[in-house]
This record gives sequence, C-alpha cells and structure tokens, in this order.
Amino acid sequence: MMNIVKKSVKTMLDGLSLLFHMKPGSIIGYIFGSILHGFSWSIEILCMQLLFDSVYDWAAGEEEITKVWINLLILGISFIFSQVMNGAFNCYGQNCNLRVSRYLSDLLFDKIKEIPLTAFEDTEQLEQIEKAVNGGRILFWVSTTVLDIIFYYGTYFFIVGSYMIQLNPVLGFTLLLIFLPCILSKSVNYLIFEKKENLAASERRRMVCYEDFLTGLHFFKETRLLGAGKYFQKLHINSLKKLGKIEWQAQVSKGVIELILSIVTAVCYGLLLYLLFNSVLNHSISLGAFAAILGSLGRLYGNMNEIVSERIGWASENVASAGNFLNFIQKTETENREKQIGNFHKIDLNNLSFSYPGSSEPVVKNVNLSIQRGETLAIVGANGSGKTTLCRLIMGLYIPTTGEIQYDNISSSEINYTDISSVFQKYCRYEMSLRKNIEISDPYTGNPYSYSEKAGRTAGVQISMDTVLGRKFHGIDLSGGQWQRVAIARGIYRKHSLLILDEPTAALDPLEESRIYHMFQKISENKTAVIVTHRLALSRIADRIIVMKAGKIIQCGTFNELVQEDGEYRKMYMEQLKW
Repeated sequence: MMNIVKKSVKTMLDGLSLLFHMKPGSIIGYIFGSILHGFSWSIEILCMQLLFDSVYDWAAGEEEITKVWINLLILGISFIFSQVMNGAFNCYGQNCNLRVSRYLSDLLFDKIKEIPLTAFEDTEQLEQIEKAVNGGRILFWVSTTVLDIIFYYGTYFFIVGSYMIQLNPVLGFTLLLIFLPCILSKSVNYLIFEKKENLAASERRRMVCYEDFLTGLHFFKETRLLGAGKYFQKLHINSLKKLGKIEWQAQVSKGVIELILSIVTAVCYGLLLYLLFNSVLNHSISLGAFAAILGSLGRLYGNMNEIVSERIGWASENVASAGNFLNFIQKTETENREKQIGNFHKIDLNNLSFSYPGSSEPVVKNVNLSIQRGETLAIVGANGSGKTTLCRLIMGLYIPTTGEIQYDNISSSEINYTDISSVFQKYCRYEMSLRKNIEISDPYTGNPYSYSEKAGRTAGVQISMDTVLGRKFHGIDLSGGQWQRVAIARGIYRKHSLLILDEPTAALDPLEESRIYHMFQKISENKTAVIVTHRLALSRIADRIIVMKAGKIIQCGTFNELVQEDGEYRKMYMEQLKW
C-alpha cells in the first residue's frame, strides 16, 4: 500500500515540477490563492463563536447590544470574503489550466514529432500515445491536488484543528480519525483505476475508429453505399459495452470499498458529535464555541469529504493517466535529426532490410543501390513488392532494420528532411485555403505569394488561391484528381534537392498524367528524383529503372534495356501494352 501512495505522490510531484518549470508565476499565484482560500473558510468559525458568545452574554445582561452588532458585521464580512475567494480562486484555477494546457500540448506534440515514424506502425506505441494525450488533459488538476492538500485544505484544517485542540485535545484526535478510512480507500482506488486505464486505452481507440467510420467525411459515402452503417454501429455499440463493462467493474470495486470505509467514517463522525456535546455539558467549552463548531460541522465534514472523496479520490483514479503523460515525454527514444543533405553527390543503400514492428518478415530485403545526384530513378513492381517502403527508407522516414542508407557520409537517421520533397500516393487533404495547402510544405521560407501561385499553375490547379478547400469550414470540395493536383503543387513548392514521387498521378486522366510527368522531368533537371509508378510506359522518362519483387531488386537498367530483356519488366510492360 505504501508503494502505491509513494508512486501516486511521485507522479503528482513530477507533474508539479513540470508545471512550475513551464509557468512559475502561475503556480506561485495558485499557492498564494490556496492559502487565502483556506484561511477565508476557517476564519468563519472563529467569527461565529465571537457572535454566539456575545449574544449569550447580551442575553445574560453582561454585554451591550453594540458588541453583538459589531460581531455580526465581522461574521458577515468573513462570509462575503470566503464567497469572493471561492469564486476568484476557482476562476484563477481554470485560467491557469488553460494557460498551462497550451504548453503541455506543445510539449506532447514536440515529443511525438521526435519519435521514430515506425512507432505509428506499432499498436503498443499507438496506445501509449493515446494514453499520453488523455493524461495531458488532466495533468494540471492531478498535479495541483498536492498544492490543494498542503495549502488550501492544510491551511483550513490547521486553523480549525488548532482551534478544536485548544478547546479539547480529544476533539482534534477524533477529527484525525475521520481521515484515515478515506485515505485508505483512495489508495486502493489507485490500483483499481490504473488497471482500468490499461484495459480501456485499446478499446477506446477502437471505439473512436468506429465513430470515424460512421461519421467521418472520408468514409460516409462508401459506408452508405455498402450499407455498412448498421454493421459499424453494432461494432461501435459492442465497443461501448466493453468500455462500460470495464468501467462498471472498476466502479463496483470502488463502491464496495468506499461503503465499508464510509461506515467507519460515520462512526468517527458520531463520536465527534458525542464528545462535542459532552464538552458543553461539562463546561469544557463555551456555548458559543459549541454553536460555532456545530454550525460548521457540515462544512467541516464537507471539506473533509471533498479533499478525500473528490480531490484525492479523483486524483487517485486519474494519477495513472497523468503518469502515462509524464512517462511518454520522459522517454529517451528520440531521433537526432540535425543534418541537412544539401548538395549531396550520391545516396548509397547498403545491405538494406526493413521489417515493420510486430512482423518478422522483411518488407525490403538486402537491397544494394546507389543513386547519383541529378539522376531520375523509377521504381516499379507489383503491389506489395516494397516500393513505397523503400521510398520511405530513402527519405529517412523509416530507419533500416539492418544495413544503412547514406547521403555521402551522412546516415539517413540523422537527416532532418529539410531538403527533401515528396508527393505521396495517400496525400493529405488539409481543410484550409488553397494557398495554405501549398505553402504548408515550406511555411518558414517566407517565399512571396507568386511562388505558390506558380506551383499551383504548374500542377494544373485552376481555382483561386484564397479558395477554402473542403466543406468543414464552408469551402468547396474537390474531385480526387483536383486534390491530387494540390498535393503535386505542394511538392513542387517545397525547396528540395531530392524529390520523391509515389504514384503522384493515380487520380489523373492520361493526358494530364502525361503533362505532369513531362513537367516533373523539367523541374527535376539537375536534381535527384525517385518515381514510383505502375504506368510502365511513363517510367521511360527516368534515367534508370529498378524492378522490385517480394522486397528485392530483381532488375535494374534503362527503359530500352529492360523492355528488350526477357524478365519481369518486359512481362509487365507487354501485359499493359495489350490494353
């Protein structure tokens, strides 16, 4: 049990240290506000005793009515002060959370940008990212639980506890007993909800995926045409049921433990009332003190329940999620990408093999290849032959499982992509203006507007540069071919020494495809280009062609050489020629 408490406290303190490092002024302000907030609630008991004692003395003829009115005014001021502090502190806390959340999001996104791209091919890594995102949303409140306990509740219970001990030491001891069962229950909750979070993360990602299948813009047409809505709806409901079952089991375990310990707490609470009443009968405390404590017991017990059941209870249920965020950003598995390829002379692929996470079968097998600067290389082959994976390896997006890729003497694991441009087969559709869709490929160069307009014209985009694309933000939707032209313009706009084209014209008609390839041929002069294509006739624009099959290079040569050689390229070329 102590290990659980230590682990929880360490997570909160680590989170607090991170928050203080990012926004020290906000955290110091939060501490100061916590102390004032706790003081504002505790001072009411003292003011209440002053009022009741003065009323009792006035009724006995031992005090003037003026003193009663003064004490009543003091109590009123203390009440207003506590209410103002309550609202102001809660508002300040929300404001701090918003300010800190921005920095936490930046920290998380910077970390995600640093991890190897293959992490996104690994289910376990995706679950860790999902957990980290979920934990980042609540880190502020989990971490500031420590501050609330020490400075808000600590101030309140220190003043109230000292006051009660001064009246009767046994009263203060009984107050402490009420805490212990609650603390015990929340420690157990940590174990319950840590297990729940680990079970729920995978199912939660699956549920979100089904939601996207049902409501996502890129899915609804095919989903409706296939009549698959009911099918995905059923899967979504089943996923919800599984999540509900995980949550139910956790809440039942929590409820049983809290029921038992709440009975113990109620007994201690009853003992406190008995001691208080007995102290009045024995004249150990004044009638005013009795009335003040009795009138404040509701708030006293409410604060006690709040600190344990709500603040500590909520924190114990969510500290595991916050810990996932901290563990993720503290990972040392990052890429060191500081070098630019610049005007490299050649790219060497030496004994290159690559396997995706969780797979023992290499997708690329023992590839050896040299690409000279200024050369246009075409990669062809059947689906699944490893063409796209090889391109991602050349770009440095994936790190080889064995072997290496070098730009002159620079490893591909060290390059920072700044001199590489690409048009992907599965390009992105950014719901922004056409200009931003193009300029996002190189947003920090400060190129004039004419550069993006030229790239758009070269790619054959015929709409205004300020047109918003996509219907989410009241823009216009484009056909697949038009979107592909936008992706091509984005690739042209980016400054590059190496251009990778992965099936860049799949959605274009033959005439437009021919125009685009000739345009590529022109813009690739004196630059290195790698083209992946299924259209073998168009591969003739390349200086050299390699043919891949089952992850290996099985042929290499010029178009004229390969079309005359009895091999895989000629076989595929003749099949296409028939049609």
